[in-house]
Amino acid sequence: ARLRSLSLHGNRVTGRGATALLTSPHLANLAFLDLEGNQVRGLDANALAAAPPGGLRGVGLHGNHLSETDVGALAASPRLAN
Repeated sequence: ARLRSLSLHGNRVTGRGATALLTSPHLANLAFLDLEGNQVRGLDANALAAAPPGGLRGVGLHGNHLSETDVGALAASPRLAN
């Protein structure tokens, strides 16, 4: 619950895994999530929209092949509202 930064650079995290991380109530205080160099694509827009608000300030997604829908889902998520 006190974790502020999590780096999972190059760990084969998929859209499903990223959605789980971004919606986890156990990571509500996370400020930065580094998912660079993974396989994030196909995020669950409904799950992200229903995520509780949190203190997430940044997500590193360089090197992923996000779709326009994925970017929209991230932008609309309460978890990334700050």
